[in-house]
Amino acid sequence: MNCKDIATLRPLYLSGELDPARQLAFAEHLRECDVCRAELEQHKRLDALLRSSVLSEQIDSTVLEQRIRSRISSDRNFSRAPMLAVAAGIGAILMAGGLGYRTLFPVKEPRLFSDAAQDHRSEVIRQQHRTWLSDPNLIADLAQRNGISPSLAATLAPPGYRLVQAKLCRLDGRTFLHLVYAQGARDFSAYLRGMDTQPLPGAIRETATGKLLHEADVGHEHVASFQNGKLTAMFVTDQSGAAALSLARFAAERL
Repeated sequence: MNCKDIATLRPLYLSGELDPARQLAFAEHLRECDVCRAELEQHKRLDALLRSSVLSEQIDSTVLEQRIRSRISSDRNFSRAPMLAVAAGIGAILMAGGLGYRTLFPVKEPRLFSDAAQDHRSEVIRQQHRTWLSDPNLIADLAQRNGISPSLAATLAPPGYRLVQAKLCRLDGRTFLHLVYAQGARDFSAYLRGMDTQPLPGAIRETATGKLLHEADVGHEHVASFQNGKLTAMFVTDQSGAAALSLARFAAERL
């Protein structure tokens, strides 16, 4: 795959609509091409800005609908054909007012990723009151009771980070072990679960030691994930998509 192919397929890649073979080829090219990788990051930022700008506008068609209904009611000879034309016009106006942009730039992320992003924001960033475990022995016991190797927690921590707390949480109806790592004022969440039959959502961004790394931006959070045959692992940070991928890559290369 060359740079021209990358430019052509970029929209499908960002929306996660490429087939697995082309996703892998796309990701491999990105790993070796700084220019295409930089352009992809620019387009991701532009998409995020456009989504936030469009969705911040509230679409209120009440006045327009009232005028049309009043016109219909006052004209007893209003035929069926014009009525259909007016209805079609309303639909076109609504589409132009914002619904069309929602189709072009879908904002509904996979439930698993959106749940993880929301959990990280509410419980780590906003620090809502929850019961956490901070003792290493209790965390190890919690992990083991949920089918996760107790030694795995230390394996996932990049240099400079330390495990500070853990608990169980529910994401998309499934139980995950939620681990929080910190380095000064910076932190990230790791969500672990024994491998299940449900494939991971999100676009495949690259591979690490044969593992497919998925990534998606959900609001201010960035989620990256992989599966290794025995484990499903997700990483959430508010730093950047590249940072989330770096965390997933670090863990994937050590598992």
